[in-house]
Amino acid sequence: MLTTCPTLRLIAVIMVVIVLATVASPARAEAADPLVIAGIATLAVAGLILVVVLIAAAGSDKGSDARLEQPEPERMVLLRAPQAS
Repeated sequence: MLTTCPTLRLIAVIMVVIVLATVASPARAEAADPLVIAGIATLAVAGLILVVVLIAAAGSDKGSDARLEQPEPERMVLLRAPQAS
């Protein structure tokens, strides 16, 4: 049975929407500190990496059920030799 987590997909979609809304919104007409710009860029890249990892992990789960199935163990029958009386 394929197990997926719709909550993680929802979080990934929400993160993508927030990043796109942040990038698409117009900037204020004030000078930005270079450290702030570097911090925002770092967070954006980290968010994109997280989204890519979540999508890749969800995609790799599709064939995992076949790998987890193990063959049924062989059954052995033990026979006792009759005792001489």
